[in-house]
Amino acid sequence: MKFKFLILIFLITFIFISGCFEQAQREKEYKTPPMFGPPSLNVYGKLLDYYEQDNLTIFKIQSEIVNWELNNTYLEIKSKLEVSYNFTYDYLRCIEQNWYSTKQECKNHFYKKYNISEKCKNIVELPEKGLFYVKCDIKFDLIKGNNYVFYFMKLSEKEGFWDRVIYISENLTEYKKRGKWKHKKDLVIDQMTTTEGEEGEKREIEPGRIRAVKIIPTKIIAGEPTELKILLINKQNNEIKYKINDVKLNGCEKINFDSSEKLITANSTKELIFNVTCTKLDKDSLEGKIKFIDELDNEHTISIFKQFLTIEEL
Repeated sequence: MKFKFLILIFLITFIFISGCFEQAQREKEYKTPPMFGPPSLNVYGKLLDYYEQDNLTIFKIQSEIVNWELNNTYLEIKSKLEVSYNFTYDYLRCIEQNWYSTKQECKNHFYKKYNISEKCKNIVELPEKGLFYVKCDIKFDLIKGNNYVFYFMKLSEKEGFWDRVIYISENLTEYKKRGKWKHKKDLVIDQMTTTEGEEGEKREIEPGRIRAVKIIPTKIIAGEPTELKILLINKQNNEIKYKINDVKLNGCEKINFDSSEKLITANSTKELIFNVTCTKLDKDSLEGKIKFIDELDNEHTISIFKQFLTIEEL
């Protein structure tokens, strides 16, 4: 009896100490601000006008893309005329691989490669920022009415203007490719798996939701056509072109689906239907690929996956 009492006291003490530790951890996490990079803005559009005012440059832009999203907006952006280049990684590689006989020749290589002397005035190297970190004032050679890509960055807490112009370019293709990462999840799928809830009722899992319930396998009758469905979800506010290919389900004689290029409208869902005829299943999942083109003309591939299939004889 005494031993059980000591065990009980130990458990209570352990739970109390654990709770205090977890609370301290939560408070620490709450007080520690998340680490993010400096705010940035990128814009592609027509330069309507630009001029200097109060040591800032005012850009008037009719945008087509803002932060890699289609956005037809008139913008007035104030920014300082600084631009930065960090050549440290390539500079070290140049030295280690002996591209040139001296370090200065390596520096000259990158000055020449990126036309720094043509793009910049008042060039300053900031070694405390990196081994080869260059800051300068941009030499503007912009033509009103032309289209450009602008990159801005905010490094201070001062309101009303962007601290730095990072980059200005006419290369729209390169800009769109840089924004590919932002659109890789424009299209997603839901397996439309049937589950059994606590009261025994059957229901479909909602897109993006996970429930701790029993999953009911989808039955395929051996030798008989069976319809399998997957939900395609467009999370963008633009229509998207897509095409299904490379669909397979081991052990099935026939898999029929629409392989033509299709459109899914903005912020919508669409059922993808696969008609299969199987005499056996070597693998309990339907697999395939969906290729789609995002609003910046980048191509993406996502995986089709329909699990929890089972085959039954008549």
